Amino acid sequence: MLLLTGGDPAMSNLALVEPPEERISYVFDGNSQSLDQVLALLGSNQSATLTTVHVNSVMPESKQTSDHDPKYVKLKVR
Repeated sequence: MLLLTGGDPAMSNLALVEPPEERISYVFDGNSQSLDQVLALLGSNQSATLTTVHVNSVMPESKQTSDHDPKYVKLKVR
């Protein structure tokens, strides 16, 4: 947790940037969960966005290509 909450410099968990209802990346026994994390070390002149692409968790199991939804990360360096 030191990486996420303190230390110099601290890492950012980009998965927490999304609204809670969008963080779902995995469904097991009908329970929606967020298991996948993306950590980034961002400087003062950098930013990042993360989007979960809901292509598997919303599909019937027979049509899924994976049991997890992919994460799309865009990093900006100024």
